[in-house]
Amino acid sequence: MSKYSTASLILASCLLSTSSLLAQEAQPAKPIIKVDSKPIHVMLFKNGYGLVSSKATLEKAPDLKPQHYGQPLSFQTDIFPNAAQGSFWLSWSPNTELTNVLSTEAISKSQSSPKSIPEYLAACLGQTVRLKIQDNPTQPRWITATIIDLPQNEPQPTPTPTSNQATPNNYNYNQTPQVQNFNESHHETKTIIPNFSNIVTVEIDGKYRILNIHQITEIDLLDISTLPTFTKATTSPVIQFDTTLKPMKNRMISGQTVLTEVQSSFLANGISWNPSYLIDISDLADDYEKASISAKALIVNDLIDLDDVTAELISGYPHIEYQATSSAMSQIPLQQMLNQLIARHDQNQNQRYSRNDMMMMNQAMSFDLNDSLQPIATMPQVPTDGEMIDDLYFYQIQNVKLKKGQRGYYPLFANTIPTKTLYTWDVTNTFNPNEYRDYYNDQQDPEIKQTVWHSLELTNTTNQPWTTASAMTIKNKRILGQDTIKYTPIGSSTKLKITQALSIKANDKEIMKHRRRNAASFYGRTYDKLEMQGTLELVNYKNHTVTIEITKSVRGQEVSADLEPTITKLPVQYYSVNDRVNLKWTITLKPGKENTQKINYTYSTYIRQ
Repeated sequence: MSKYSTASLILASCLLSTSSLLAQEAQPAKPIIKVDSKPIHVMLFKNGYGLVSSKATLEKAPDLKPQHYGQPLSFQTDIFPNAAQGSFWLSWSPNTELTNVLSTEAISKSQSSPKSIPEYLAACLGQTVRLKIQDNPTQPRWITATIIDLPQNEPQPTPTPTSNQATPNNYNYNQTPQVQNFNESHHETKTIIPNFSNIVTVEIDGKYRILNIHQITEIDLLDISTLPTFTKATTSPVIQFDTTLKPMKNRMISGQTVLTEVQSSFLANGISWNPSYLIDISDLADDYEKASISAKALIVNDLIDLDDVTAELISGYPHIEYQATSSAMSQIPLQQMLNQLIARHDQNQNQRYSRNDMMMMNQAMSFDLNDSLQPIATMPQVPTDGEMIDDLYFYQIQNVKLKKGQRGYYPLFANTIPTKTLYTWDVTNTFNPNEYRDYYNDQQDPEIKQTVWHSLELTNTTNQPWTTASAMTIKNKRILGQDTIKYTPIGSSTKLKITQALSIKANDKEIMKHRRRNAASFYGRTYDKLEMQGTLELVNYKNHTVTIEITKSVRGQEVSADLEPTITKLPVQYYSVNDRVNLKWTITLKPGKENTQKINYTYSTYIRQ
């Protein structure tokens, strides 16, 4: 083959390749169709997080046309918060294939009224107006000009955050990372604010002139009959994916058309529920040991609009390891996400939520109690549906309509439960020897107040566990007090404080009977041994006999006491030389000072020299 033939073949090959590339470039881009996603189900925790499930029906997209069926399409759906790490999942209808799934930003444009001189100039492009120019400090002038051009500066890219840079949302790498919610900048609709330059090009008497935009102080719109508008662009986070919708006639099953649905689920910050209880003891008596309990839930929604959504309120203590770390699908900068993961690893122990942390900080909410308070019977006698799954209980509320920023009130149940009145005294120690100090302070604080509480013992005979929440006690429509009901499984009991029992006086006094120096050696250190003696004293100034439950804790051993208390040894740190002992009495106390009850106890304890 001659060199000319070879050159011809190469040239032909290049031409064919170029033609192929041109043909590919000439192919029309896939239409991008926006489709709304609607929340259909939420599961709410009490710590500000919720698992949201949403659904988009592709055939219901407003811009979907008959000619779109059977050809590749791109869809964008707008529900995409900054989900927690590992919690964002997509699912779709059978016989449907989704490809090129990505998170991105969609730009939409709309007409808006101008709110500044530069925006008015942009709205008047091509129009003739009168401009007041302040180029002379003492004598401004008016000119008639046609607005030709208003340049805009190129937007500057956001710098990638590093460990030494400030990051979006003022992220502090030395603090616990927080998952952002819909209210924060990465995942809300943002207006693209035009960055106008300092100049404007105008035409005056057939000549172009460049004016300083800051010298224009007034605009006369002349013959423009309506206020001008300019194009405003906004960006919003979306999930985008490609698919091909089958023609409707090919999707008939049992005479019905099967629609294409795409569902997403994600754990996000910004929605929660707050439970509370009301205990009515108006009918409580010696011969009728029952009270009424009612429960309600407040749903706090700062995340997303809910319309006819099924809500499940979770009672229990779920373990969500990565709730404070952003999903890899979120649009926060990569370095910031990686630092969250590193911080999550380094601060793992501090991030574990205790049972008390699972309560919302404002559990003890105020209650406006007045004459309009109705009897407890106004609460629903048919409890809200619920289901026990493993160690969690799910209250189910149907047809929740709650816009973002709103709070909803939902009664859960009302019932009559076994209730006992009792008084409790958790003895405040007036002396606590510190085994890790080399001195002994034998001065007791006479100002320590011993408090006896009027309490209730409530037995859960309802069909659902009681979650930890605030509880208010009333009698004959009058408030008596408010305390916290701890998590109470079905069939168990819990105690609820009502108010201080001021008519029952209590006192605890301890003295050191003997001190034996250099009594023992532990872990290479020498300890003294103290022999302690104490007396609990109770006087009932009420006009009736009461039952009192007394709890006293000591740090030591060789414990003994009057009236045969229940003695329980509690866990201690491995290097502690003293036991941690709990003593518990239940006594009946008659009224009158002459019936003063005294209880003596003794124990020994070690203190380090």
